[in-house]
Amino acid sequence: MTVVLRGRIARRFGLSACLAFVPLALVGCNAGRAFVASPSDYADYRRVRLGATIDERLAAAWVYLKERPEGRYAPRLRAYFNSAEPLYFKVRKQSAAGLEAYVSALPDGPHAGASLEELMRVRNESRREAFSERATTATLLRIENEEHSRKAAAELLEWWVAKMLTPALWHGPFSAAPPEVLARFRLASPEPACLSNEAGQRCTKGIERMFRVRGPGGEVDQTLRVELALRLDSNYRLMEFRLSGVRLALLAEEAAAGLLSNSDPEGAEAAWRALLARLSLGVLKAGLACTGGENATGGLKLDCDEPAVTLTASSDPSGNETLLIERRSDPPSRPPGEAPLER
Repeated sequence: MTVVLRGRIARRFGLSACLAFVPLALVGCNAGRAFVASPSDYADYRRVRLGATIDERLAAAWVYLKERPEGRYAPRLRAYFNSAEPLYFKVRKQSAAGLEAYVSALPDGPHAGASLEELMRVRNESRREAFSERATTATLLRIENEEHSRKAAAELLEWWVAKMLTPALWHGPFSAAPPEVLARFRLASPEPACLSNEAGQRCTKGIERMFRVRGPGGEVDQTLRVELALRLDSNYRLMEFRLSGVRLALLAEEAAAGLLSNSDPEGAEAAWRALLARLSLGVLKAGLACTGGENATGGLKLDCDEPAVTLTASSDPSGNETLLIERRSDPPSRPPGEAPLER
């Protein structure tokens, strides 16, 4: 009677009724693995099931298998892990970030050693590429800076001559000169040294332009040193401007070519002639009305009407070279009735 009643209740009310009437017959009533495994065993298993990412699930499964190799859920998790981990490693090893994710999730996993080795290789290669890129960038910057330095030295003399032949410079006080001229003479380092007296003022300033050229034995550092000097009258109007230095033309030629030149007298003479030709061409391009040219002594003299100045270029046997622009005391006479040039 009891057995029949127990069977009817089980069929009608299911598993709960079965457990209520036969607490000792748990095995025969398929109560579920959560009731057979220990609470901590089931909690560790749930961490695998509830993992939000594949990294978290595999990490939890690996921890479970290491700590509970004979656990209630070990067979199931071992099958899952053995199937998923190789594919997980195959995907993760494609990038440094993926390898880092594998090592973080499975620091002692089946492919942890291979992941660390590959990660070190990838990082070292990345460092080499970064170093190579930085070295390339540094080389390009160095080349660009060297080219800029050579250009600055090559064009220094012609720049000053062209600017100082600007008519407006000779019409009013020097303080009204174009800003770029004032900035380079007064503000750029080093500051000029000036002496004043009743007749006016004289200012001098030494400037250097360093550059690098190629020579037979490799690269050579050169320096173009120029002294700038200007003289103002008592009204601070420009009366004279002078550039002077040793081997100016030869150094400017080296800077323009980027090559170490022959410094013998013939090479220096050729460089000086080339500089005079460029200065004459610059005067023509500026549209200045000038007469004169190179003379038999290897110099240059140009008399210009506007501004009313004389440009003289001279060189002595010791290599000292001078470019001088000075106001003429006797401007060219004009035919009767001719109006003066506009200023």
